[in-house]
Amino acid sequence: MAVRTSRPPPRRRGLVRSGEPHGDRGGAGGKGSVGRDGEGRYVQTRLPGRTGRAPTLPERPDRAFVACTTGGAYILDITDRSRPAVTGALQYSGPLPGAAHTFVPLGSTGFAVLADETLEEGAADFPQNAWVVDARIENRPLIVGSVTPPWPEPVPAQGRFGAHNLHEYPPDRGAWCSFDIVAGAFFCLGIAVFDFTSPLRPRELGHFAPATAGEGPVTGQLNDVFIDDRGVIYAVDRRTDLCYMLEIESA
Repeated sequence: MAVRTSRPPPRRRGLVRSGEPHGDRGGAGGKGSVGRDGEGRYVQTRLPGRTGRAPTLPERPDRAFVACTTGGAYILDITDRSRPAVTGALQYSGPLPGAAHTFVPLGSTGFAVLADETLEEGAADFPQNAWVVDARIENRPLIVGSVTPPWPEPVPAQGRFGAHNLHEYPPDRGAWCSFDIVAGAFFCLGIAVFDFTSPLRPRELGHFAPATAGEGPVTGQLNDVFIDDRGVIYAVDRRTDLCYMLEIESA
């Protein structure tokens, strides 16, 4: 990938109203605020864990995909936004340390990608992955694979190593909206882009990680990623406040 850097734009925080087609509902520490009643009041859907992001897409306007850290991930039926209902639940933090952060449907394919949130330094909470989820049978979503960029050997003791965020295909925001391409932010492991033409056999197209600083701590903590409609990838580094702009040189 070709790389150049700039300062990142200001980060938007807080609630996104349910009338908008995409975004956070509940924010950090929320309990799953999804939908409003006929008078515009917010309706709460109680889910276990700390609710993170809840993407919805034009291809599935009646569904919201909600990540709830150690509570797992949920598919909500929001046909009636005053009465959202759970239609599918994926609770996997028993055998795995999973801290579900971002749950993104891949259009109408029936598949989704679920990114954990890496919280510990030095991969102490390994594995926090980006999981491939088969939701074709909606009430029984299953993890059927995972994707990750290459790992260093040995893993440094400082810095987070593992998944955090995904490109979410937001409509009407100049975003890349082809579900054949999945991009993820993996903290010290950098940014990775995958070909999901066949969701059961994803393949890496490329990855980028900032260099380490000599024998000191890893410099890069890339925790957010966005692809615009030209295929330019923007990756934010929470440690240095840089925004890397990347292009895939070959597929």
